[in-house]
Amino acid sequence: MGRIKNFVRPIIRSKSGRTWLRVMLDKLNPIRVIAYPKAGRTWLRVMLDLLNIHLIYLSGGVDYGPTLFNKDLDPNKSKYKNKKVILLIRDPLDIVTSFYFQAIKREKFFEGSISEFIKNENYGIKNILNFYNDWFKSKTIPKDFLLVRYEEIRNDTLTTLKKIINFLNVKNITEENMKKVIKFTEFENMQKLEKSGFFKKKYGSMLLPGNKDDIEYYMISRIT
Repeated sequence: MGRIKNFVRPIIRSKSGRTWLRVMLDKLNPIRVIAYPKAGRTWLRVMLDLLNIHLIYLSGGVDYGPTLFNKDLDPNKSKYKNKKVILLIRDPLDIVTSFYFQAIKREKFFEGSISEFIKNENYGIKNILNFYNDWFKSKTIPKDFLLVRYEEIRNDTLTTLKKIINFLNVKNITEENMKKVIKFTEFENMQKLEKSGFFKKKYGSMLLPGNKDDIEYYMISRIT
């Protein structure tokens, strides 16, 4: 085991090694979960990780922050030709609202009303609609494609989780285990785990709200 670690560490530390590792992982795992930032990807990831289903999660070339521009949205989806794609979508108004609070409370790079933010050409709703339109036009390009709505997960988590697992063709996951995972990822427990540092340790800062004690802000940010 020590020999393996000594071999892998220098590869991961070098830039060329990381590139090689990404290429190898890309070949080994042909499944992609793609979601515009703030669409609920982390919540889904936590549930699937707990079921020992480890996938590659992408934002489709979009990073939500001060540098988000229309040019980040690539309509060419040919690189997904031999992949299975799960596209997670969410009401665009909910996404842009969540991002607005991040922009004014956590990252503090925008000053203005939510109405101005929604209309903003760099951060507003137009980018989200373009992202969705590009994918709907290209949904036949991947080898297999599944559309999942965030609202479906909220309204009927168990049924939606079963649909995703069936799409992935994963066997030997019982309904009992799925229910345990769903219970574990309920809002109250997610909030407790976030405050304890669990998610920061495992996933970095993806689940961190601007103020852990601000319940209204947390309800918007907790699983985006």
